[in-house]
Amino acid sequence: MTQPIATAIAGSLPKPAWLAQPEKLWAPWQLSGEALEQAKIDAMRLAVDDQLRAGITIIGDGEQTRQHFVTTFIEHLDGVDFVHRKTVRIRDRYDAEVPTVVGDGVNGFVSNNLEYLEEGMLRLLSDHATAREMGQRSQEIARERFSIERFARDWERAFEMVLGRPGLGEDPVGRRSDAEK
Repeated sequence: MTQPIATAIAGSLPKPAWLAQPEKLWAPWQLSGEALEQAKIDAMRLAVDDQLRAGITIIGDGEQTRQHFVTTFIEHLDGVDFVHRKTVRIRDRYDAEVPTVVGDGVNGFVSNNLEYLEEGMLRLLSDHATAREMGQRSQEIARERFSIERFARDWERAFEMVLGRPGLGEDPVGRRSDAEK
């Protein structure tokens, strides 16, 4: 039997209006707490089902659990500052205000106290070993938190949660005929 061409969506699917305003960048969630977590799972289930019904062969979560494809990965890290954002150009299409990221005493200094920040900067300028150590820790944190291995584990856990069982290679809804299995 001829194998079908692998198909996938690229990017996000619109979120249901009960979860967040569809097609709005950084739309705030409509719910909070446990209700929000359950709604994200429900939206992911709908996104997976829509793709399966459409015949998509490589299934994604439709980015139903993220407000933005970049900031969601960093919003729970120490030192992520969503108040003092920086404007950056995204894919030469639009400008976006993104948070800054620093772990206080780990890979930089975070404080609202200007004297503390000044002392930290002077220390880094005069103590090259500390500056090098903080730079190395920044690289380690980035590798640990943003590695492809962690990304793959997180995706697998999400699909196991949505599909209710482990094993991403399996047909989750039994749509293949016995001849295709």
